[in-house]
Amino acid sequence: MCAATNQALNALQAIESDFYEILFTLEDRDTPVCSFDQSLLVNAELFLLSPEYQAEHMSMLPSILTRLISTIEDPQVDFIKVVTDLCDAPDVAREILTIANSDMYNAKGKDIRTIQHATSLIGLVSVGYIATTVLMSHVTRTKSSFFKSFSDIIHKHTIQTAMAGRDLAHQHGVNAFCSHVLGLIHNCGVVYSFNCLSNKLGESTKVKQPNPVLYQKVCRQWGDIMTVEIARKWAMPQIMVEALEQLRAPQAGLGKMLFLADLLSKTSLLVEHQKMTREAGIEVMTSHQLPRDYVENFFDMAKELE
Repeated sequence: MCAATNQALNALQAIESDFYEILFTLEDRDTPVCSFDQSLLVNAELFLLSPEYQAEHMSMLPSILTRLISTIEDPQVDFIKVVTDLCDAPDVAREILTIANSDMYNAKGKDIRTIQHATSLIGLVSVGYIATTVLMSHVTRTKSSFFKSFSDIIHKHTIQTAMAGRDLAHQHGVNAFCSHVLGLIHNCGVVYSFNCLSNKLGESTKVKQPNPVLYQKVCRQWGDIMTVEIARKWAMPQIMVEALEQLRAPQAGLGKMLFLADLLSKTSLLVEHQKMTREAGIEVMTSHQLPRDYVENFFDMAKELE
């Protein structure tokens, strides 16, 4: 392996490490991993893969979302009909309209009050993007009071990755809807690992304050693995499972789009949280052949996302 490749890999590992630090931060950053924490770390596989924990913490996809995702591989499934059915649910419709009225989608500032109005103004595909985002946010919500910032940051990272993924897919002639959905689900293994670990710690009388290092290690080690496991259990299209498997070593196509979108969002969040300078973040992304003006525009827009 050449020196340049080693340097690039080290840079990616540093970004991953810094990202997990902003996900799990306490005032005492140097908290040692005690014997109880070490036991959980060593035995993480046992509870993460246990049927009991999976039944409790591995949410199933709503059937309407499964139908929408099935349009990726089955041309017989009517995308328009599925989106229309999906928007009929009152709670989902309200959330869709809230996002449809945001600056990101409603640049003209018109008051959008119905799904039909939203469809006519921003298009059915955009409504489909919003609807899948709303439903996936319900599936991947956290279930712990530990590390309250985790939920906000991982949600923001998910939304940013989905948005960047579909933008990059359009630019490279890759399926944009598929890339969008991959962005929405690529953190589900991290959220699952977080929920399982929080539950495990909650069962113990030994834990008064959770150790951020333990969370960083478990979620970083198992997040990607569990995402692939969950995608298989959800019977996601094989092209999507393969893209998730390639996230850290992408070759081309959807895997490459997900890698770039994930990295762009993480870099943006590190800049926002002052773990990296803006110029350093731009250099990281331009080294992966993204145009400087695109990266700068994304950084400006991303920090406004909720």
